[in-house]
Amino acid sequence: MTKRTVNVIEAEKTAREITVRNHREEFELLTKMLNLYTSGFNLIPHLDDKNSDNDWVWLFLMTRSFLSIRCAIELMTKAYYAQAMALIRIVTEAYFLCGNCENDKTIIDAVIHNKPNKRDGRSIPAGCPFLPEGRICAESPPR
Repeated sequence: MTKRTVNVIEAEKTAREITVRNHREEFELLTKMLNLYTSGFNLIPHLDDKNSDNDWVWLFLMTRSFLSIRCAIELMTKAYYAQAMALIRIVTEAYFLCGNCENDKTIIDAVIHNKPNKRDGRSIPAGCPFLPEGRICAESPPR
């Protein structure tokens, strides 16, 4: 009996070719959506320490959402649908957080001030894990 070695990179390449060929219109629409999303970043004014905490949270969540959508599209092309759906859920959650942060300061505390938050048994992640002191970007002032 001959053992067959599976090359994951080749399998992904094949899945991508099949997926894009069979769903060309859908991927063209997703590409247009992603390009519009990118255009939105050009409309955002420069943020500094005079901006409100809401502005920083919205920018952080918008950036995170953009990257999640981009990765989800890439995963879909390679037939990793469950993983893509997990990223799309993150985008949906960020949308609701953006909508609520103006009225719920605990969201701002969790995202910017690195204060863990538990409410109704659900956890809101604290801070921005890849920057010191939970700051949204390297230039944002410590809170």
